[in-house]
Amino acid sequence: MAARSASKGARAIVSCPLLALRAGINGLSCMMRNVLIITCCCLTMLAGCTDLHHEEAEHLNQEGVQYLASNNLPKAHDKFVQAWKQEPQNAETLYNLASTYQRHDQNTEAERYYRQALQVNPNFTACRHNYYLLLVSQNRLPEARDDAQRWLAQNPKSADAYVQVGWLMRAQGDLPNARKNLEEALALEPHNTEALLESGKLYQDFHMFDRAKTLYQRVLMVDPYNKDAQAMLTSMPKK
Repeated sequence: MAARSASKGARAIVSCPLLALRAGINGLSCMMRNVLIITCCCLTMLAGCTDLHHEEAEHLNQEGVQYLASNNLPKAHDKFVQAWKQEPQNAETLYNLASTYQRHDQNTEAERYYRQALQVNPNFTACRHNYYLLLVSQNRLPEARDDAQRWLAQNPKSADAYVQVGWLMRAQGDLPNARKNLEEALALEPHNTEALLESGKLYQDFHMFDRAKTLYQRVLMVDPYNKDAQAMLTSMPKK
């Protein structure tokens, strides 16, 4: 009997640490659950704040573009700066800031913001085009061409990339390679308005005016209010 009593006592002694360990684990689990709940709540709140900042940045960008359309550069720039403060890594904001700096002939700042926008969104075609225009205006056409060719190598199925290489080749005077790249662009996207426009300009260089006119008309079929196509048609030589 004494032996059995001792055995029961031993089991009781052993079970106490086990119960304590289980209680500790349960307590730790509760703590972990609370931490996870708090973390999830914080992330949800952070996501909500991010969405609000993004929406505000988009709104400010729209206002800035409206000021640009009315040629009010100071107001436009102010709106884009406010948008940048809301969301510093918004590619559209960075592009808009670059555009206003370029219009103010602050080309160093313009280039910096164009580059930042392209780091955020490497396939931002309008940004790339304006960046290349800036480089060409500074007699840095080979630099622009090389950058466009690298972009094309990374995006071999991009009609926009072929267009950028094409117009830069044309600017360089390499009309055969310009034609090759623009034909590749149209093979990928037959209704790409930039490819059609640049092809029209190229055929004007070849003095193939009827072909150029047809290409400009195709632009207007896709985009009836395209001012560039309208201007090119107006400037076509009269027969």
